[in-house]
Amino acid sequence: MLLVDDDAERAAELQLALLEMGYDTQTVVDNAVRVLKVMSDLAPDVVIVDMAAPGRDILESLSILAIHQPTPVVMFSGQDDPAYINKAVDAGVSAYLVGEIDVEQVKPAIEVAIAQFRLFQNLRTQLQETQAELDDAHAIDQAKRLLIRSAGIDEAEAYARLRAQAMSCGASIADVAKRMLDQTRER
Repeated sequence: MLLVDDDAERAAELQLALLEMGYDTQTVVDNAVRVLKVMSDLAPDVVIVDMAAPGRDILESLSILAIHQPTPVVMFSGQDDPAYINKAVDAGVSAYLVGEIDVEQVKPAIEVAIAQFRLFQNLRTQLQETQAELDDAHAIDQAKRLLIRSAGIDEAEAYARLRAQAMSCGASIADVAKRMLDQTRER
């Protein structure tokens, strides 16, 4: 677990509370600039940001983190502005709590952040898989239309030819269709 806190005394108290809850806090970072370096070095399973007024730098660091090293993030902040909260969520914050840390809230907040993070990652994976399937179907349809026009055959025969070529070279029909389309574009 990585703790990002610009107040050393508050960080020490939270680190002790986390230890008592059974969480190992690997390190404490006191500014947003070091977050990315520490993240790449340690790869913690959760990031806790505890700042009275986290600024643009922390949100930028969290955005980069969300892209390159997705990790559940819990943010405790004094900012209760809905626009800021939306920016924090867009930056990858999984759980956002306003106000001073209540030790009783920390463990549930971490658990919520992990659950939300896993849910979001699963949805992202499903979306990517669905997009890939749609891309494959689109390529197959385009390749069938190309065969229909160029060979003067019907759709069933075009699909049969794509399937036969896929079987003969040990590739998927979508891969054969994409190669066919790429070759047509190169001409």
